[in-house]
Amino acid sequence: GVCPTGVTNKRVLDALRELGHDVYVISAPTEPISWHNDHHLECSDFPTYPSILFTKLGNLFQYNLNLFFWEKRVYREAIKKIKSFKPDYIYARSTPSVACRVASKISKASGVPLLMHFTDPIPAPIEWAPNKRYQSREIKLMEKILPYAYKVSFGNEAMLRYEQSILTYD
Repeated sequence: GVCPTGVTNKRVLDALRELGHDVYVISAPTEPISWHNDHHLECSDFPTYPSILFTKLGNLFQYNLNLFFWEKRVYREAIKKIKSFKPDYIYARSTPSVACRVASKISKASGVPLLMHFTDPIPAPIEWAPNKRYQSREIKLMEKILPYAYKVSFGNEAMLRYEQSILTYD
């Protein structure tokens, strides 16, 4: 609820609750956590170190390794929680992009439909992130996870057009 992503997540959570939805949140540790109530699980996002090395290796192997263990923890906890919570949907936002990857894996394993919202373009435009290996890695990620989405939304029309221009998946 303090950083921009947290503020936006809190607004989405509050709006869903106001509409009468029962929402369970799995996230990296947040401050303050009081807005989550009892429907929240934090999974440590302690990155793999040294992160610069894992970033370079991830670009080489075309897989984001920095949050590899966070992704594993979230997947394991979500699969356990789905058995008792029984959600109608899984909702994932694009920051970080591994949140959408793990959500697609959870959806595939559980059969719960996936809703994805992209607040930031993936990959970031080449002017912001010129590394070709990074660009390639993130495009491959998008093309792998988007087929599992029941619905996809973007921050605005320009972002939708940008994504469509770099992906082969329609």
